[in-house]
Amino acid sequence: EIWSNGVMGRLRGRTVILYDKVETGIDPFGRSVYEDVPIEVENVLIGNPNIGIYGAPISTGICYVIVVLFNFYFCARYANFRPSVRKVFLKPLIASALCGLTAVGAYALLDRLIASHFVTTAFAIAAAAVVYLVVLLLTGALDKEDFDFIPKGQTLYRLLGKMHLVK
Repeated sequence: EIWSNGVMGRLRGRTVILYDKVETGIDPFGRSVYEDVPIEVENVLIGNPNIGIYGAPISTGICYVIVVLFNFYFCARYANFRPSVRKVFLKPLIASALCGLTAVGAYALLDRLIASHFVTTAFAIAAAAVVYLVVLLLTGALDKEDFDFIPKGQTLYRLLGKMHLVK
């Protein structure tokens, strides 16, 4: 749930551009999407005996999609801002897919070699994180502005620029 709340918080943070550009008259609607819809979708799915507790992660995924679609709609309509679908969705999707495949593959391989599930999981997560970062860099999914939000980001950006990994 902490991870889920963190991701929803990031999705909510993406709507800041709307509040910077337009009146906040859409706030009650946006608040309803962020707060009421996830609860109702989760209740319906968990209440279905065929789905049960698996409805919680399913509803979270559904709500992420709803939030992203509404954010794009409101950004385009009220802020006159149309983000690139290729840059915002396709490149991170490729990186995420390869990250997931790496995690599953590394875990399956290491589980046969190492007896400790903790060590196997830690290595699989580390390998997946490295693959994710490398794919983001190779596809050009990261811009200079993306480094503004991490500690020592500008230093890292300059270092990666010298290595010709960012533009």
